[in-house]
Amino acid sequence: MLVSYAHFISKVPAHHLYETFTQDGFTHKDRLKFLIEGGVPITPFVAVQPHFTEWYRSFSDWMGRPNVHSVRFEDLMSSEENRRIATGKIIDLLWGDIGHTYNLEELITKMFANIKPQESVTFRKGKIGGWRDEMDEELQALLMKSSGQLLDELGYGR
Repeated sequence: MLVSYAHFISKVPAHHLYETFTQDGFTHKDRLKFLIEGGVPITPFVAVQPHFTEWYRSFSDWMGRPNVHSVRFEDLMSSEENRRIATGKIIDLLWGDIGHTYNLEELITKMFANIKPQESVTFRKGKIGGWRDEMDEELQALLMKSSGQLLDELGYGR
């Protein structure tokens, strides 16, 4: 998520960190480090970016609420079988006891047909573990030092 966010920000001029991320000499490594550690954007009157754990926790609390079903990227991308299971759980949440004219497999097939990465501003590679290719040992150590507990909680730790 961290690596994807760094790429996303630098492509979206309306993002509040866009000027910071596209300033001369600000490398991809600088972007990742900025998101890990937090920092002050160069744009006047833009709020300080909190460090990664604080930023993540600022919106992740809703994941434990009733009627919220969170889906991990790995659940959708690790295998066809896991994608079907994850999609079935989404259908169960959305449809519940409401009747519909499709069986579960038909709904899953229709949902798969609507997956169009080329039309999504947030899609980049769709590769599990691709962050390791973009974060050198220094950045990985920094992330583990500052957010190791969070990474462990999310199943991405040591």
